[in-house]
Amino acid sequence: MQEVLSKINLSKKSQKAGLGSLVITDKDTYFLAISLGTITINQKNYIVISLQSPLGKDLFGKSVGEEISFNKATILEVY
Repeated sequence: MQEVLSKINLSKKSQKAGLGSLVITDKDTYFLAISLGTITINQKNYIVISLQSPLGKDLFGKSVGEEISFNKATILEVY
């Protein structure tokens, strides 16, 4: 897990979801890193998932406006 976390560059901006991306959909907010489950920061829930998970694979490479198969969610923002 430390190896994966060490590869995350939070200052890098991207138009597509990838390792270290914060992905906001119309249903939930995801952080693509390692599998941690849901964490709450300032009363906001973030689902921290691995790129190897089925949902992580579905989100990978997607950009704003695209739909993912999980919950038919639409991507609103990618950071």
